[in-house]
Amino acid sequence: MHDIIKVLFLASDPFHAGVPLRLDDEVRAVEQAIRRGRARDSVVLIPHFATRTRDLREALLNHQPQIVHFAGHGSLSGGIFLGDEYGQRQAVGTEALRKLFGMVSETVKVVVLNGCDTLLTIEALSEVVDYTVGMNAAISDESAIVFSEAFYSTVAMGEPVLKAFDWAVCQLHLESNAEAGIPQRRIRPGVDLDQPLVAPGAAAKSVLPGPRPHPTGLDPAQKGASGPGQRIKIGTLDARRDVLFEKQGGAAAGSGGQDTDIGRLSSRDVNFIEKG
Repeated sequence: MHDIIKVLFLASDPFHAGVPLRLDDEVRAVEQAIRRGRARDSVVLIPHFATRTRDLREALLNHQPQIVHFAGHGSLSGGIFLGDEYGQRQAVGTEALRKLFGMVSETVKVVVLNGCDTLLTIEALSEVVDYTVGMNAAISDESAIVFSEAFYSTVAMGEPVLKAFDWAVCQLHLESNAEAGIPQRRIRPGVDLDQPLVAPGAAAKSVLPGPRPHPTGLDPAQKGASGPGQRIKIGTLDARRDVLFEKQGGAAAGSGGQDTDIGRLSSRDVNFIEKG
């Protein structure tokens, strides 16, 4: 289980003839699905459009994702299609993909090939990747988007990968989608099926800096007796974000003549509060 997981979304449509794939709609659906999850702060989506063969190595090494999602075209003979250095389609064979993901199997735990006819490819990848998901026939854009949205919504809820797949297929059935039988999954032997990638309700660790020490060296946690006219230094307040304050004066609290000002403290540092 990870504190944070990365989803590397590889989109490629190098076939320039015909109707283009709705890849932007798919990545948008995945992004919104993750935002609705209980563990949304622990799932990072990294979109990579117009992916070319030379991008794969750098993207995997640079981002070190736990999930790799491919949206594009598959091949009946195995493999997927990416762009070459000129943006023309280039087939990437099954064996090449198996070797590629075998080199990053310590990091990549899930590969989703959300493209037509990717069953042969995921069967080969299942030798080196814990979970692989693919399609056993051609699948429409609409069905591919519905599947992706439901799958990542469940992952972002902190559920195991197998349940995410089952919920995604179930969503297709709920919508009476005739392509509900197309998504397929393969699991490497020995994988703990009940182990989620992230914990439900997990949150990303804060990277905000801690409070700066006060120049006087006074411990802000020190407490002492206070009385009228006594100045109490409470250290340095970092007010990079607005701090709501209330100032009361005039008649005693509860009387009709009480004057109350409510505003926002916008100064960067407040060194003391004076009481009395």
